[in-house]
Amino acid sequence: MRWILLFTFPFLLADFSGQMTSSAPPHHCGNDTLRYFFVGHCYDWQSAGVDPRVEGLNYERYDRIMLGGDVCSEALFRRRTVVYIDSIFDLGSPYTHYVMGNHDARNENWEWYEEFTGRKTYSTHSEHGLTVFVLNTTINPGDCEELDAQYRLLESICDTISASSHLLILQHHGIMQDVPGLPSRILDYANWQIPFWNANCYQENTFYIDAVYPMLVEVQQRGVQVISVVGDGGVREKGRTMETPEGLYYISSGIDNTRYANDSLALDTVPKDKVLIFEHLPATRSLTWEFWDLDSLYNAEN
Repeated sequence: MRWILLFTFPFLLADFSGQMTSSAPPHHCGNDTLRYFFVGHCYDWQSAGVDPRVEGLNYERYDRIMLGGDVCSEALFRRRTVVYIDSIFDLGSPYTHYVMGNHDARNENWEWYEEFTGRKTYSTHSEHGLTVFVLNTTINPGDCEELDAQYRLLESICDTISASSHLLILQHHGIMQDVPGLPSRILDYANWQIPFWNANCYQENTFYIDAVYPMLVEVQQRGVQVISVVGDGGVREKGRTMETPEGLYYISSGIDNTRYANDSLALDTVPKDKVLIFEHLPATRSLTWEFWDLDSLYNAEN
């Protein structure tokens, strides 16, 4: 199934301050349409690398590359693996957004992430009426300094965003316990769940539903469409779009079928892997997305 959703909002006059901006990327689609590519959980079960289909795509066709975490099975275990990831996705580009997943974070060496991206493991970028926030769900209260800094950055954005038509939050894990409109079981749409994830170390109620969701609802109510994308999908479900009563959208996405590379019978029975492609028309303040069959996309390019 493919989802195509369209949102348009009236122009708002001022954006928030303190947000990272940069010059405009090239338009690869023509007609002032920008295309953004999102893939999560894309490590290859048969090697230490990226799924060969993902590695073999032409990323010059896209204006943003969004990596939803678990890029390699042990992404930060060896520096040469980060060099390899960088060779595919150009991690230092402001238009490449790399979300940390458990397979990226668990060997530490986070300084390599910062070295190659030039950013913290959480960051924000605003351009063409789209604000992107990279949320690191692997930070826990064992590192209160970084956890609190990430939360304050998100809080600042939610307090001051105004000119952007969309706030797009990229994250890896399912942390949205008790969010209305979403399944009660996070495992229905994500491979792993962190229902008691803490947003910071200094508030009394720090679960997502208490500390993060109300801020996002306020942003939505001010006319900025809020969309969160979870990259830890692919095992149980290849992609899903969910909506809350307040109109926020949550998308789960991810791939996993290289685990069946040596089992053709199983490969024929599991759902096809899908990636997520956004199309953005800044002039009309609209954003659409579709789930695309990865095999078909790869075969068309190769």
